[in-house]
Amino acid sequence: MKVAFNSPGTFSAQAEDFVVILIQPEESRNVGSVCRAMSNFGFQKLRLVDPKQYDKVRASHTACNGSYLLEQLEILPTLEAALADQHLTVGFAPASGRGTRAHLWSLKDWAELLPETLTTAGAVLQKRRIALVFGAEERGLSNDEIALCHDVVSIPTHHDNNSLNLAQAVLTVLYELSRGHPVEIAAVNLEPQPTNLDYFRLDELVHETLTLSGFYSLGTPDIMTQRVKAMFRRISPNKQEMQTLLGVFNRCCRALKEKRS
Repeated sequence: MKVAFNSPGTFSAQAEDFVVILIQPEESRNVGSVCRAMSNFGFQKLRLVDPKQYDKVRASHTACNGSYLLEQLEILPTLEAALADQHLTVGFAPASGRGTRAHLWSLKDWAELLPETLTTAGAVLQKRRIALVFGAEERGLSNDEIALCHDVVSIPTHHDNNSLNLAQAVLTVLYELSRGHPVEIAAVNLEPQPTNLDYFRLDELVHETLTLSGFYSLGTPDIMTQRVKAMFRRISPNKQEMQTLLGVFNRCCRALKEKRS
């Protein structure tokens, strides 16, 4: 994937901007096949979240020329840890299913609009790290995991069988990204963007504030908390706006605690 800056010029994301994240992969050979797919299109960063009985030797049997990625992949205990340093989180899930899906895109539409997502008013934002998140083979992404995504993307399949092998799904997504979808830009303007660590802090403050206010209670359904998390991610505040949100909810939280004491 190429990037070019002129004034005016074109912009498209680079393979180095992406990290592929596999949540609890159950079959090591699938991990190897994902490495092969990544090497086919020049993607280098792979993270595994709490893998089940991961065996690097077994994975190497299907990695082919992507075996080198097995040596440099990262293993992390939670999705939050895998996402902490990323700016944008994209989850891949079927179009049907429960949970908050108001930010659902088809793969083609999302890939075509991604360069515009990474620009504003014709100028490039701060270079952003983008996480591509794939759920466990048997269950896909849970609603709690989807709530941590800025966008959810579906891969169109025939209605009689919408289930893709993990490596097939990754291969399809990386192929679409590797095609490149440039967008015209006017200038470079490095506007700071929040990382997922900022979003996690906001999640905590919002949850504490809404609990202290009585909006959340013991009977509050999980879908409500998931919807609130997803809402702030769809808003996609910049770094300055994120700091304002953190300040607002931090002050509200303190005021509610003082009122209770």
